[in-house]
Amino acid sequence: MARSKGTLALSSNIEPRMAAPLDARLVCEFKNELTSPVSLPYTYRGMRVSVTSEGRIYMLNADDPTDINNWIDVGSSADQEEMSFDDIKTIWDQVFNQ
Repeated sequence: MARSKGTLALSSNIEPRMAAPLDARLVCEFKNELTSPVSLPYTYRGMRVSVTSEGRIYMLNADDPTDINNWIDVGSSADQEEMSFDDIKTIWDQVFNQ
């Protein structure tokens, strides 16, 4: 599958003016917000969201974001350890080879 190209071409960089993600959907406070289309609109398979109350990162591995079972825990947002090839392959298989 080829990468989907974006629709907005920028010829310069961005200068943030606040300590927040550029895409506000990538951080939520509580895990139950992952399944709310109001709190988290326009989700996509492979999307990773940091849940601040837990310090965890979840990735959407199916098309239905309203089912909590479709969000897999991919680790602590504080973890800085390197992932092995096997770890990456396991996550890849969970997302793309169902």
